[in-house]
Amino acid sequence: MVDNADTAEGEDEDRDRAGQAVGDAFHGQSGHGARIGEGIYGRSTDESLFSTEARRIGFRRVSREWHGFCMFDSVLREGGGGGGRSGTKASGFADVTRQATEEEDRRWKRMRQVDVGAQLRKMLGPSARFRGVQEEALGAVMRQESPVVVVMGTGGGKSMLFMLPAACGAAAGGLTVVVVPLVSLRSDIKDRCDQLGIECVEWSGRRPHEWASVVLVTPEAAVGESFGHFVNRQRAMGRLDRIVVDECHVVLDSGAGGGWRSRVLGLRGLVKAEAQMVYLTATLRPADEAEFGRLVGLPVGGVEGKGARWFRSATTRGNVRYQVWR
Repeated sequence: MVDNADTAEGEDEDRDRAGQAVGDAFHGQSGHGARIGEGIYGRSTDESLFSTEARRIGFRRVSREWHGFCMFDSVLREGGGGGGRSGTKASGFADVTRQATEEEDRRWKRMRQVDVGAQLRKMLGPSARFRGVQEEALGAVMRQESPVVVVMGTGGGKSMLFMLPAACGAAAGGLTVVVVPLVSLRSDIKDRCDQLGIECVEWSGRRPHEWASVVLVTPEAAVGESFGHFVNRQRAMGRLDRIVVDECHVVLDSGAGGGWRSRVLGLRGLVKAEAQMVYLTATLRPADEAEFGRLVGLPVGGVEGKGARWFRSATTRGNVRYQVWR
């Protein structure tokens, strides 16, 4: 049996050789070779002096091969169109993407059937109970609702809102990206995931972990080109379940002082990843909700009147007290 891709590539190369032969004959009839013809006679006045049409065509083919290898949208959108080697590869990548989407759909279907109470007890012990709006917020996350904003007090169990879903989706290859602005908080999340048996890594552009269940990333790295390519690959493979922005209230200070805080606004671009968005904080006042929604680009009303899902519980702490002395 002859592989269809090999056949298409062979036909493509035959056409290239035939086209090259015709081009060589054209230049030979004019009394010069192809190199002289392309370098001097066959050149527009606005073309570069250091390139030829043949080299540009060759470079474009190589670039398209790389686009296909990296699963860039520019190639995936073409599907099987265009024919030849590039068309065959694009069609192959489209098939892979379709299979990944089907697997993602099956994973979310299983997620919606999970008994979150039983899963919580499995992870934390038989005496574990939900606190505040934990159960309601988890239900929204497990149903793939997006965006979800959760305001809970410090120590109220916000991290469980992505750790539990990550644990449920890990067996099926799901990925949760967590944007964390504080180094100490990243270390704490990493330790807790390790204790619960969730594969969690801190993002490194030099050594991206393609198959982790949870990836922790700083706000400045999250808006970088390298991480953007990583997210695109994960989305193309159907692995990207959600992007969680922890301590999301920092966007309210993003316009002051420059530095990484000013770059936090770039996190709005993560919405383009077409994944579930979850925002967690303990210090977002009700009076700041509208401004927060504007800064991160939350939908106002959304499709058919459905906007962001908000969950808020008390953020006061009974074991903390302060006084002001004049």
